Amino acid sequence: IERERALMARKQREEEDRLLSEAKADAELLKKEVLAVGDATEQAEVDRMEKELIECNRAIMTRKQREEEDRLLVEAKTESELLNKEVLVAEDAAERAELDRLEKESIERERAL
Repeated sequence: IERERALMARKQREEEDRLLSEAKADAELLKKEVLAVGDATEQAEVDRMEKELIECNRAIMTRKQREEEDRLLVEAKTESELLNKEVLVAEDAAERAELDRLEKESIERERAL
């Protein structure tokens, strides 16, 4: 009976050791899976952040381009307005010169008469 009990106890210990080894192996596999999932999650987060950064940079470049286009448009309008004023001044001067010429001719005709 003692031998049988010892044999049963030994078999029980062996079974417990086998189950413990399996549990350790399962735990190690689970740990590796968790690490792999963590790595994949971290990489996905990095990828998402990179994508957001690229989108932000595009938005900034688009905004800067619009601002530059607006600045150039304002500059062009200002130059156009200045040129229009210069044209008006030149036209006025040409008109005055023509009137002066006509007046001079008129005075000369009156003198000739």
